Amino acid sequence: MFISFTKSVIAVYILAAAILFLGSAGLFPDFYQPKLMASLALVSALIVALPRLVFRPETSREKKIVERMQIIIAVGLIINGIGGLGLYKTSLITIPYDKLAHFVTPFIFTVGLAYFLRDWYRKKIKDAFLYAALIVFVGGFVWEVAEGYSDNFFGTALLGGGTGNIVEDTVLDLAMNVLGVAAGISYLINKNGVAKRKSSR
Repeated sequence: MFISFTKSVIAVYILAAAILFLGSAGLFPDFYQPKLMASLALVSALIVALPRLVFRPETSREKKIVERMQIIIAVGLIINGIGGLGLYKTSLITIPYDKLAHFVTPFIFTVGLAYFLRDWYRKKIKDAFLYAALIVFVGGFVWEVAEGYSDNFFGTALLGGGTGNIVEDTVLDLAMNVLGVAAGISYLINKNGVAKRKSSR
């Protein structure tokens, strides 16, 4: 199941890249940048495949651990990918999709990365939580910086979501990232009974 899902995601990204690269500009909405989006689709396919290429799992246990991490990465990329296709300009239940994505993605990555660190590197569960939270938290800042470079070098309008309110939008994005990480840690603590074990000592 895990392998077929990740392979399907990789195949879809490669197909999307081909369509965006070869298709006529008139086929896409005005705010699309087909060539840039095609490149990002190929990069996304590589990122989904990367854990298997880097860690090279051999045993069934290792394969399962890596495959789960690939699932987490694929889901996170899909959430942001469909936003780039137009959902970033919409709202779901009065919440802008952009802000929802900035909450859900860090939540998913915090939980998934914590379990990966625990299982692959055999970290203590509390250490895995902290490392995962730190990595995802820093990653949120790196993402905003990357958006700034993209706007400067590729003419995109990622910072501010195209509204021009760059500072306000960036602050809200980072705040939602923090809330997502915090929600992930809260879920992990409750799921693994860390608080209960501490109180019972």
